[in-house]
Amino acid sequence: MALVFPVTPTLGQRYPSVPTAGLYQYTWDTEKWNMGEMVSLVASAPTVVNLQAGSDTGVSSTDNVTTDSTPDFDVTADLLVGDIVKTYVDGVLYGSPHTVVLGEEGTGSTLALSLTALPDDTYAIGFTITRASVETAMSPTETVTVYAQTQRRSAVNVGLPWRSILPVPDGTMKYPDRFTVGKLYAR
Repeated sequence: MALVFPVTPTLGQRYPSVPTAGLYQYTWDTEKWNMGEMVSLVASAPTVVNLQAGSDTGVSSTDNVTTDSTPDFDVTADLLVGDIVKTYVDGVLYGSPHTVVLGEEGTGSTLALSLTALPDDTYAIGFTITRASVETAMSPTETVTVYAQTQRRSAVNVGLPWRSILPVPDGTMKYPDRFTVGKLYAR
């Protein structure tokens, strides 16, 4: 691939302006183009995965418990335009991959990603990056508990009138003077 450099560059200008895997990136220093490092063809696995505080609706904003069935995550990695970020839930590919676009790339970039709806449960969430058809190892996983639908589990589901169900201090729900329906956060 032949590079065609800008005719009137400005000080500090980079070419190509967007780092491209397998090409050197050059910088203009007022007199000449200086060759920089070659952009790696192989991506590194994301280094940090974190449930965003806005999605972490548990007792604290850091307990990784959420009532949001489509939680948002911050994924920190060295990203290039065109990299593909894949989400894994309990080690299985989940949802649609995200293609990195201009403005999301960079060293140590933090990418905000939303998951598609998850049913109530506890999950190990991880991410990989694919660059030039090579997928990285899995990032460190973030264990997250989703209980968004728990409030909708009701006595109506077992044929009992909703208004007759009472929460009990031990976390169960009781039909008055009859029997226990089940744990409030049952799995």
